[in-house]
Formats: sequence, C-alpha cells, structure tokens
Amino acid sequence: MKILVVDDDAGLRDLIAYHLHKAGHEVVQAEDGLAGWKLFEGEPFRMVITDWVMPELDGPGLTAKIRGANLPQYTYIIILTALDDRPSLLKGEKAGTDDYLLKPVASDELLARVVFGERILRMKDKHNESK
Repeated sequence: MKILVVDDDAGLRDLIAYHLHKAGHEVVQAEDGLAGWKLFEGEPFRMVITDWVMPELDGPGLTAKIRGANLPQYTYIIILTALDDRPSLLKGEKAGTDDYLLKPVASDELLARVVFGERILRMKDKHNESK
C-alpha cells in the first residue's frame, strides 16, 4: 500500500518510513501538514499517518481537509501525538481521524495499526462494490 507519512520531525518520519518499507509498503513523506495536503491533492492516498503538532497545518487540520475533499475512496488516517488528554483526542476524532498512536511510537504497534487500517479499507471497498 502507498502511505503518506507527514511529520515535521525528519528523524521520526524516516524511522516510520523505514518500518513501513520493511513491511512492504511504499511511502511518500511530507515535512508538514501543508506539504502533505499538496501531495494529497495531487494523488489521494488510501492511508495517511500524520503528526498532530506541526507548523503551517496541524494533523487535525490536515485530517479535516482530507475529509472535506469528497473523494471516491476512503482514506484511513492515523494521527501520532504526545497529547493523551481527553479533549485533544476528541478534537482529533471530530476532525475525522480513524486511529491514533501515542509517541514514542513502537514499530510493532505502528505496523499493527496499519494492518488494521488495511482491513478496514478492504471492508469499505467490498461494501462499496456490493452497492
């Protein structure tokens, strides 16, 4: 699967990309939400993994833009955050995130969430085909 990874921390972005590549995924990287949105506009991705706090456009803002894009296929969005308080998580949920991971991100948990996201996307595709 082709996955867009958006994070202003280049080291973390590279680490996530490394683990995703190792698991057989193609990864495109963006250094902030605005750059991620520009990439997404050119080629909608089925899965996005985004940091929460970034300059220009934060993770919930990017998520809201993706959800408002009226796409033919669903995009599964995982948000990475150090914010684990209830109001922050609800803000992410309201923006339309599907899942979240607390930083620091463990590679096995990241890959498990990606597998779960792929399963959801397959189910949504199957449902749409049966309509």
